[in-house]
Amino acid sequence: MLIPSILKGQDMPKHLAINATRIRTWATKNNIDIKEAVKKNLEKLKDLIELQIKKDIPLLTIQLSTKNEEEIDGLKKFFKELVLDELIIEKKVRIYVIGNLNALEPDFVDILRNAMDKTKEYDHYFLNFCVKYDGHEEILAATKLLIRKALTEKISIDDLNVEQLKENLSSSYFMAPELMIMNNHHYNGLLLWDAKGSTIYFTDKYWLDFEKKDFDKAIDFFNQNKKKD
Repeated sequence: MLIPSILKGQDMPKHLAINATRIRTWATKNNIDIKEAVKKNLEKLKDLIELQIKKDIPLLTIQLSTKNEEEIDGLKKFFKELVLDELIIEKKVRIYVIGNLNALEPDFVDILRNAMDKTKEYDHYFLNFCVKYDGHEEILAATKLLIRKALTEKISIDDLNVEQLKENLSSSYFMAPELMIMNNHHYNGLLLWDAKGSTIYFTDKYWLDFEKKDFDKAIDFFNQNKKKD
């Protein structure tokens, strides 16, 4: 499991997951050109990564929007630059990507794999991106793997348990999120298997309207829930 050797930031979640999607919906709602919305999205992603370091959050998971050509083109540029970013290198941030990469263009997959490969030795912070991710599909894929193992007698059906299913998820490398931020008052299945037990903070704001003060409110909500536990 990819977690730092020293868990930092006691008042911060060790793993924060956030839904950063619905870019086109926001652009349409605000009568803004999609290219401007994509530019704003990339700027906010960079700000969020800087906030991860500043707040000392060991693991950050971001669900990305890839529903149109403009978004994908923007993300290609984003990942090319991210792997060369001084902050990523200085703070030794490991980049990881999960999701249905087979549904992406080969050149985009190459860019994503390069980002993972170039940072594979880093271990101070972990930055996980969900691309073409679906929670149901992740669990279904893990179930199929376990069935194949059972059919080849590598494992016994009677011995199957939740730990084995977790080990076969694409997110098996990471601890479950302690805090999930969901925009538009809607949970979209992000890290579906691991969502149980997570604090989920719902906001009516779109991702592109989400500001630092909103992030602070989510952290306050997380800490209040911890006190109740």
